[in-house]
Amino acid sequence: MTGNKYCVGDVVRLSATFELSSVLTNPTTVSLCITAPDGNSGYVSPIINDSTGKYHYDFTAPIVGSFKYRFYGTGAVVAQAEKSISIDPV
Repeated sequence: MTGNKYCVGDVVRLSATFELSSVLTNPTTVSLCITAPDGNSGYVSPIINDSTGKYHYDFTAPIVGSFKYRFYGTGAVVAQAEKSISIDPV
């Protein structure tokens, strides 16, 4: 893996930051949904709380293609953000 290029089998750190009025804040619950290139999606765990308002999930890239992922925060901070990553052949 070099820079932002990922290959099948790489572990990719997916991360999110949650803020309330520009202050890092933990949501009451955090969830993460990943959508595969074929359109199938599912929620994953465990999501790790690194510090106040900062979370990550280590995703092992199973196949080639573009994956979309969305972190959701509910409760104390209601927010969501979608990003994507591209996985290349080995």
